[in-house]
Amino acid sequence: MHKLLLILIAIAKLILSYELLAGRLSFYIYVLFVSPVFSISFYYLLKQFIRNKTWRLCLVVLDLCLPFYGVLSVFLLAFLNVFFKRSNRGVDEDSFYLKDFESSILQIQNNLSSQSSSKSNTDVSRLEPYLDIFNGNNSDLKIDACIKLSYAKDKSSIELLNIALQDEQYDVRYMANNALGKIEKAFMLELEQVSSLISKHPLVTDNYLLRSEIYSQLASSGILDETVTEDFLNKAFADLSYVLADHPENHFVYLKLAYILTQQGKYEELLALSNKALQLNVEDNEKNKILFFAAEAAFALREFTILQQYISQLNLKKVKYNKILVSSLFWKGLRNV
Repeated sequence: MHKLLLILIAIAKLILSYELLAGRLSFYIYVLFVSPVFSISFYYLLKQFIRNKTWRLCLVVLDLCLPFYGVLSVFLLAFLNVFFKRSNRGVDEDSFYLKDFESSILQIQNNLSSQSSSKSNTDVSRLEPYLDIFNGNNSDLKIDACIKLSYAKDKSSIELLNIALQDEQYDVRYMANNALGKIEKAFMLELEQVSSLISKHPLVTDNYLLRSEIYSQLASSGILDETVTEDFLNKAFADLSYVLADHPENHFVYLKLAYILTQQGKYEELLALSNKALQLNVEDNEKNKILFFAAEAAFALREFTILQQYISQLNLKKVKYNKILVSSLFWKGLRNV
């Protein structure tokens, strides 16, 4: 819409400039009214294409001082922008989307593993400056923040983009919506690629584990509505159950299943799953994670006697996760309940 309006205004300015040269339009009307109105219109419409205020101002000054050259420059800018978008319609912006299918899957696996192993990219210290930007008044910085956040797929970044959707500036809301669309598109492309790989190699359980992770990330992203979120959680659970059937000793799969059941509020199933997982021979820290989910289920079901049994097994000296530690200390305070 902005491109079309910019082109129409540029054409109108060219027509009026021709009328001036032909002597059918007053020079004073053109200089005092037509040229300033069109230049101001160009300045605001060009915000969609040029976020740098200095460059926009240069084009406006060019249009004021040299009407023909200025309007031709604006018209050429709009035309080339449309041409560039059309010629690159089939080209993905992100280098993540590799042409080779198997390489794409490998890239997805590396991407997911790096997301799970490195928390420095999603911690509060990284996101706090973005929150300050969105609470400020600089629309250019807000737009830049939306573009940068479009390459992240963690829940906190998506929540920041949802804040940007409420911004009073249309440009910021547009870029935030575009960023969320890009994130969803990246998720769905990963999902499509892994599902295709599963069709080619249905017996490779690692692919099901990978797809369940994508389903789970999408479900917790906040992009989807409640119905689709629940559906994706069920699909993630089904993929993990398939993996567990082949690897019943893998406590990591139990933890993933427990996390999904916690999100769904299925605490009776969570309690049964946790009791089964506790039969595995795992190190203290991993056992603490399983006990954490078991205690969560017991607490939600108001089974305080069972809860105390799980609490007594927790080794707080081996707890590495703050949420587990805080919850465990809270549960320990219920001993006298």
